[in-house]
Amino acid sequence: MSLIRESLQNKGISARAQELILQSWREGTQKQYRTYLQRWTTFSSGRNTDPIQPAISEVIDFLTELFDSGLGYNDNKTVGSHPLVNRFLKAVFNNRPSIPRYQSVWDPTSVLTYLQTFPPLESISLKELTHKLVMLIALVTGQRCQSFHLMDITSMQKNTDHYKFLIKDIVKQSAPGRNLPELILPAFPADGRVCVYSVLSEYIKCTAPLRGGETRLFISFVKPYQAVSRDTISRWIKNVMIKAGIDVEVFKPHSTRAASTSKANACQVPIDVILKAASWKGDCTFRKFYNKPIEDNVSRFGQAVLGTSINV
Repeated sequence: MSLIRESLQNKGISARAQELILQSWREGTQKQYRTYLQRWTTFSSGRNTDPIQPAISEVIDFLTELFDSGLGYNDNKTVGSHPLVNRFLKAVFNNRPSIPRYQSVWDPTSVLTYLQTFPPLESISLKELTHKLVMLIALVTGQRCQSFHLMDITSMQKNTDHYKFLIKDIVKQSAPGRNLPELILPAFPADGRVCVYSVLSEYIKCTAPLRGGETRLFISFVKPYQAVSRDTISRWIKNVMIKAGIDVEVFKPHSTRAASTSKANACQVPIDVILKAASWKGDCTFRKFYNKPIEDNVSRFGQAVLGTSINV
């Protein structure tokens, strides 16, 4: 972020204030920007251009270079609101519009059908139990792997008909004025084979003697039984998807978010319930990126998704 730091310094911002301002960009955002900031630095250096205060013609030429390299339109305004830049971006959109990753999404029923084939909880292996639990949580919450990674048993509430996890760490959806995400895992007595409440209860019981002082919900199912990374949880979900017959060349583990929320919407779950479950502030993101056609109260969201397994 040295280029941004230099820009702040030129504006007379103190070193301490610079540090705080730079912290407004989270690690994932910095990683996303880093490549293009480096490309801009290289571009401006090759043209002997001031990277902090370039001429608008230099900005347009840089964007042209990005376009020629294969990049398409993104409606995040990252280079200001100059009329010529806006006009250029409209041309990019007309030539190479922004297209969601998926035009349709897989049906959760196929995954639930596979999960129903797992051994009963009294004889299931820890590996199978872990895989089953993480996929069920993904489907009944519509949340990201980041949230599953941050689930902590110290922030867990057990009720008669559901578990509740409060995510206290900063996540992608975190913002001032927005409540921390709550993950609701409802009991589903209609089919114990896919009851996330029962599976979670068994998982907590089985992992209790293995944890030591570890409080993160998900731990490895082999020694030394430590808390796992977000990437590991993503691999577990991918493993289940493969065995359930989902094409993982097309659909990534994150697609569980689109699959579950689209299914809930198709089951006529109110949009406000879906938005709350998936931690979306408004319905624009859901409708644009997640609400896809399905290929051929606190528990209502999870209940609707799990209900697709009945009579399978």
